Amino acid sequence: MTSRLPILCALAALAALGPPQARAMPDPPGPAVVALARAERILVPPGVFAPRVLYPEGRVDFGIVERLVDQCLGSLTGLQHGDAWRQYVSPVDRVAILVDVSAPPVQTATVEVIIDRLVGAGVRPANICVFGSDERGLFSAGFNISHDGPDVRTYGADSEGYRGGMSRIVAGDLQMLVNLATLKADAEIGMAGCVSNFLACVPEVERRRLRRDPALVPTAAAHPAVRAKLRLNFLEAYLPAVDHDGADPPTVEYRGLIASTDPVAADTIGLRILQGCRDAYKQAPWPLDPPVTYLGLAQVEFRVGQADAAKISVRMTGPREGSHLD
Repeated sequence: MTSRLPILCALAALAALGPPQARAMPDPPGPAVVALARAERILVPPGVFAPRVLYPEGRVDFGIVERLVDQCLGSLTGLQHGDAWRQYVSPVDRVAILVDVSAPPVQTATVEVIIDRLVGAGVRPANICVFGSDERGLFSAGFNISHDGPDVRTYGADSEGYRGGMSRIVAGDLQMLVNLATLKADAEIGMAGCVSNFLACVPEVERRRLRRDPALVPTAAAHPAVRAKLRLNFLEAYLPAVDHDGADPPTVEYRGLIASTDPVAADTIGLRILQGCRDAYKQAPWPLDPPVTYLGLAQVEFRVGQADAAKISVRMTGPREGSHLD
């Protein structure tokens, strides 16, 4: 049986980092809602706008991504466009979008749609930033680095530094944090998703230490600053990576996007989808190796979110066939 001592030490460290009012353990997570939007296709047909020499795996269609984002927010709120976003953000808020830049990284199209919708809800571009673990990864993922100026800024957590073990971007005068991750198999922790994406907010040495012990993966997500500012989680399931084969892992065209205010619930549904995609890819059972163990701990020990599928309501739009949720 895995010792609980490292988890207890991690929780004690988190309590010491937070302000007095944030040190009390939060209540156990309640029921959660997850929106899943799927499309009939996700890639631009090969041709002039998606030459195979530049896009050997295909290029994600911006218009379809835009529709999936809107459908997710509509499912979560029952509202459309700006009204849906105004449930989570106000025009005076400072907003940070945390993006997953590990291979395969998030699609820049998703980030562009999120920025467009935030601006449509009244947020000034100068009050929006996009950040990842490091600027080298951001650049490799297709993002232009920009520290200054009147528009949206993009930079790495490493370049902005840390305070109390947490990125200054998150620990500073931020009101809203949007978490954008990519669904994929992971060689160390079984699956990468919304919960593990918060590891980008801690220094690299700490990030590596936490990844070596999957039981501690929820530590960053449980940080008081993340709890206080996190509003939305998006998990790209356009082309889930079903294996962790270096920089170019095999993918499956699932054509979906997951959204929730609860990162653990989003990952719990993502895990079902990823396992279904793996089994379909091999046409046989293909369990994740290593198995994903940290989601249950994220609920019970860290109280970050809901991992009990019976307490997660999935609101789905788009094709049901091949969703791997039945």
